[in-house]
Amino acid sequence: MKILYVITGLGVGGAERIVCDLADQMEKLGHIVEIVCLTGKALTIPKNKNIKIHFLNLDSIFDILKSYKNLNEIIINSKADIVHAHMFHAILLVRLSKLFYNKTVIISHAHNTSYGSYIRALAYRSTNFLSDLNVNVSFEATNNFIKNKIFNKKNTLTVLNGIDVEKYKKNILIRNEMRNSFSHSDEDFILINVASLTEQKDHINLINAYCYILNKGIPQSHLYIVGEGPLRNLLELEINKLNMSDKITLLGIRKDIDKLLNMSDLFILSSAWEGLPLVVAEAMATEKIVVSTNCGGVKEIINNNEMLVNIKNPVELGDKILDIISLSSNEKDKIAYENRQKVKEFYSLNSMAENWNNIYMETRK
Repeated sequence: MKILYVITGLGVGGAERIVCDLADQMEKLGHIVEIVCLTGKALTIPKNKNIKIHFLNLDSIFDILKSYKNLNEIIINSKADIVHAHMFHAILLVRLSKLFYNKTVIISHAHNTSYGSYIRALAYRSTNFLSDLNVNVSFEATNNFIKNKIFNKKNTLTVLNGIDVEKYKKNILIRNEMRNSFSHSDEDFILINVASLTEQKDHINLINAYCYILNKGIPQSHLYIVGEGPLRNLLELEINKLNMSDKITLLGIRKDIDKLLNMSDLFILSSAWEGLPLVVAEAMATEKIVVSTNCGGVKEIINNNEMLVNIKNPVELGDKILDIISLSSNEKDKIAYENRQKVKEFYSLNSMAENWNNIYMETRK
């Protein structure tokens, strides 16, 4: 089978990793795979170097017609059996391609509970008839899209994402090495957040929660925020204004998330909205306790709903962090172990690949 993945960009987000992981897994299963990237450079790529990536260089609104023409040519020339589009812009262009070439199955794959503005909602609804299958990444996200008539119930599925559970696992040696490299002792309590620096991820909520717990006099600690985005300058100003530059570090884009997770004691997600954030599963697979805002599909991943707090409430988030710090070592170990078991059972890369392979086979019948 020939599969063509189309995605808005290949940055460092969860959707980008899913596309690249899926491409690798489908190649292993004997399918022929190519990827089309609408915008930007490829910061996330498949492990298999033989997977071809097409770049459409859709950098402004003036490039839309040219990119649409090039996408149609790629779809026709590739003779793809499946065109699997991820994220809004890719979904829209791929759907419209079916107006001129209808010999392939079109799959529209959203990765969030939020569908965006009224204009985006209208674009989704008016092109729904061109999509053979619609997919979202959590049951809550799927239900929200159906409720608001973004996707049609009759041809919409929820398909859970997956991670490499052998890459993300507990490793004491790596923990010690990373702590030494950051000049932390084993007694230091390390908090970590991995998310793009955008409004959605609500890092101001996280920073305020951390300031709150510091005022409570917790043991020696440090907060690391991994990611990049348009709000970096704003967050730096906020950290400096609070005189927290010695306690909060913005690490930018990192390629060693698995090692950074091993170094930490607690993973925190402070988002205002989400789809199904894979980084939560990665933290759980690394046997980390996770505290998160109750947004999107997080409650479907997290093993203990007591670890969820309301969005945009730094005091509640801070109190929950303090609760975790006060737990005994045995209690923490029990939660961490159960977290990994949950991810291995429901969110492994192999399970995701098997689900998608079955879906592809069904849609071609």
